[in-house]
Amino acid sequence: MLKLIDLKLDSILVSLQIVSKLDPDYICIPLEANTIINVKNKDKVAIGQKLTDQDIYAPISGKVENLELVDTYLKKMYALKIRNDFKETNINTQKKINSQKITKKDLQETLSNFNFAFDKPNLIINAIDDEYQYTQSFYLLDNYENILDLLERMATLLKIKIILALRENNQENINNLLTYRGMYPSIQIKIVPNLYLLGNDYCLQNFLQIEEANVLKVSQIYELDSYLKTKRESRDLYITISGNNVLNPCVINTYKGVSLNYLLENIKLVNQESDIYINSLLQGKKVNKDNFIITGDVKSILIQKKESLKKEERCLNCGACLNICPVNINPLLFKDQKYLAKVKDKCLKCGLCSYICPAYINFNKYLEEEEIDAL
Repeated sequence: MLKLIDLKLDSILVSLQIVSKLDPDYICIPLEANTIINVKNKDKVAIGQKLTDQDIYAPISGKVENLELVDTYLKKMYALKIRNDFKETNINTQKKINSQKITKKDLQETLSNFNFAFDKPNLIINAIDDEYQYTQSFYLLDNYENILDLLERMATLLKIKIILALRENNQENINNLLTYRGMYPSIQIKIVPNLYLLGNDYCLQNFLQIEEANVLKVSQIYELDSYLKTKRESRDLYITISGNNVLNPCVINTYKGVSLNYLLENIKLVNQESDIYINSLLQGKKVNKDNFIITGDVKSILIQKKESLKKEERCLNCGACLNICPVNINPLLFKDQKYLAKVKDKCLKCGLCSYICPAYINFNKYLEEEEIDAL
């Protein structure tokens, strides 16, 4: 059994009203290396128009501008910029299909993109958020009928058992699910305690002690539902914005490819000086908001009061980092490249070693890599 703890974090409550930010002046679509672009500068594009040789479609209508080098959560990338014309011209006239018309073949073809193992009899749905995040909870809260319909369809066609895991303090979703429980007999609700890292798929599966299972997050089911019904990825996502420097913490529904500056336009701060972390304080990374673009792997934005960095001190050899590590890795050996290479895939990148260190050693720096893909 993994070592999991309750961090006893200060509660940051967000409004149950989702904030829509769907009117950006422009969108930047980061492109992987060797991507072939089907449009050129000053071309007009419509929503749903295929932009590259990959399955990348325009989320807004407007005019193509030059490539830009942008910051993303994983690395710097070149991005295709589209200037919004706000006309919502849509090239896709295909009607959405409902869950009951999804076939087994549709599911198998689409789930193969999620590394789904079809020989496993269980599917765990992770609706749990760690730290100050509410993103998975709001994917479910705002779309629970579509998500539950799809899960029931998956259970029927794939003949699997579905376990939907929620944290015990997620009362709104628990109430909804209990109300509609009789309509979805194949879905088992599992309520888990408030322990840090249960939002991690590996940790949740280990905690539930279900060996033969696939694990998917609610956000992935949302993506799956969109693709099965429209044959393309969803153009939107949900992001939690919170932190001790935010006066109006909220969950925002926005487009992939918007700028971080755009998302923060109406966020009220206690102090103007802030430290911004993407995907939580412990597991994420600190970023500069200028030139940062939101991609599908961004789940939350944590805005903290700016504090002077505590200077790293000499290691005390207290063993606190080793004792708290959920997977029994020794962070003190990260300086050894051979050891780091051996344990890097095992590391959960949970940040607990740095969190607990009395000498303020930042162990995460040994895990970070910076690279730029050339097109």
